[in-house]
Amino acid sequence: RCDASTVISSIRSRLAKYNSMSEKPYEVSVSIGVYTSSETEFSLMLQEADKIMYEDKKTKKYRRA
Repeated sequence: RCDASTVISSIRSRLAKYNSMSEKPYEVSVSIGVYTSSETEFSLMLQEADKIMYEDKKTKKYRRA
């Protein structure tokens, strides 16, 4: 069984490998938000994951600047 951080690391690692081998003039990137809870209300979980994803996106934007 894999946890979320393992899956995220794998995705980012594969994207980095792809970007290093690609001859494209751009890089492919993703922003990922994961939220786990015992709550059963899907909309709440989705809102929290969405916030985390946008925080990840902001972090990347600042690193590129």
